[in-house]
Amino acid sequence: MPANSRNSLIHVAAKIVGGSALAGFGFSFGRDVYRKTKSNIQTILFVIVVAAVLLGAYLSGLWLFRNYKTTREKIIFSIYSILLISPAIVIDTLSYSDASEANNEFFFISLITTFCLFVIGSLVAVFQRNKRQLVWEVEDSNERFLQENYIVEVDEDILRDISINQDYRIDSIDRGGVRLFAIGRRNKRAFIQMDEQGRFVDYSGMVSV
Repeated sequence: MPANSRNSLIHVAAKIVGGSALAGFGFSFGRDVYRKTKSNIQTILFVIVVAAVLLGAYLSGLWLFRNYKTTREKIIFSIYSILLISPAIVIDTLSYSDASEANNEFFFISLITTFCLFVIGSLVAVFQRNKRQLVWEVEDSNERFLQENYIVEVDEDILRDISINQDYRIDSIDRGGVRLFAIGRRNKRAFIQMDEQGRFVDYSGMVSV
């Protein structure tokens, strides 16, 4: 084996030693991280709990003031919102019950933060109402359109025109509409046009391209 070959014993040995050194470094580094993590586990858990409580306050306001398509969804998410805000209420109550100055300061900070996040979530929910309502209206309109044009969804990306018993694969969807590929038919397509809000407005039927 030539001495200058990249596969020579010298180079192979160097690779093995270098790999061992890196492996040793990785083990040592991992061990140091583990020790530091173990010593700070309480701090990490505290941060996780606080983040979860604050996120719960935001989602509580969001889910409580959102509009929902059905009464059942409204009831379910209202219950969820109460459960999510409960930990923050419990923490605020416990900190208030302790008369120490430090806990009183924590109580006011926690209360204000919780309230602000709840209000932010509520405002986001209110601002989303019109858009969510529009989405539902478009969905209902498109469902009626498909029924009126005898189109049914067979699979996730397969539609069937039952008036001619023809299956289509969804080729593309963009702001202009839906492009359909006629399965088993050469150079045949179909198009569903959409308006600017996403409503289906016209179905071409199968056409040659």
